[in-house]
Amino acid sequence: MNNIAKSFICGLTAPVRAVGVIGRHGLWHVFVLPLLLCFFLAAVFINIANIAGREVYDIIGGYVSACLDCQAAGWASVAGWLGLLLTRLLVFAVGVFMGGYIALIITGPVLGYMSALVAERVNGYADNMSLGRLLADVGRGLLVALRNMFMQALLTVAVFVLGFVPFLAPFTPVAFALLTAYYYGFSLADYSLERRQMNMRASVRFAHRNRAYLIGLGSIFALVVSLPLVGMYLGVFFALFVVAGAEISIDSQMD
Repeated sequence: MNNIAKSFICGLTAPVRAVGVIGRHGLWHVFVLPLLLCFFLAAVFINIANIAGREVYDIIGGYVSACLDCQAAGWASVAGWLGLLLTRLLVFAVGVFMGGYIALIITGPVLGYMSALVAERVNGYADNMSLGRLLADVGRGLLVALRNMFMQALLTVAVFVLGFVPFLAPFTPVAFALLTAYYYGFSLADYSLERRQMNMRASVRFAHRNRAYLIGLGSIFALVVSLPLVGMYLGVFFALFVVAGAEISIDSQMD
């Protein structure tokens, strides 16, 4: 087995191995806050979908009524309901396509805390888990997540355009999947990289040298967050396993 395959398998199995680590060290309490965040996210998205949908319903219904005579009120209602449905679908589509990064940004403090706990109890890193350190971790995690979201979006557009080339079209779904897994893996591994005194530039260099590992690390998370309706909420939980998995496996990828 070559090094690329070994690195990929190391990243892919890391979240699974993290389950045992979390259990042995009694870290299940960290999942309480993500549970509450799931209810919060669900309430936010449902309210956004309802409010935006009703606004669109009123706008489209009023426009149709103004353009047609009063006898067309039924058509105005039908058009309004179609607008309402499409708006709600659009809001939930945003949750599907951006759900992973929403989960990473919302749970940043919890991810930093989980990474620090695993580092201390498993790897022996004596982290100073102060408020200042936590805020620094959150700021760095937010910066990395936004950077990766932008890069992923940019490259996704490029892959989409290349998909119109006939002989490249069959490979675009694979390229989309690899890009998504890589950038999710990078975002979730950066908590461990920062702990190893890597600045952003060094972290990016590590990511470029260890693409296979990061693709493996982010693969299951990418699959989970792509699930319709529930992916973003499950991602809030699964991100903790990936962060813990990165902490217990990333040293094996260091030069």
